[in-house]
Amino acid sequence: MRCASCRRCASSPSSPSSPSSPSSPSSPSSPSSPSSPPSPPSPPSPPSPLHLFTSSQPRHSPPARFPAPHRQRPSRLPVQTFPDFT
Repeated sequence: MRCASCRRCASSPSSPSSPSSPSSPSSPSSPSSPSSPPSPPSPPSPPSPLHLFTSSQPRHSPPARFPAPHRQRPSRLPVQTFPDFT
């Protein structure tokens, strides 16, 4: 009943071999367990640098704001020139 709340366990209660379903994945994973633990840690480490890049993106955004003001200034210049022509 409690397992029903878990998505992973939701499939095991549905099947009568609920005790064997968890053991079957664990048996293949036990031989690969030595190699599987090292592999998961390696993927997480790349994400950490990626997070650093994401944090650096916000820093690049402030420079992006400078171009925005510049774009507004040119737009204002033409507006001022129109009154001059009139």
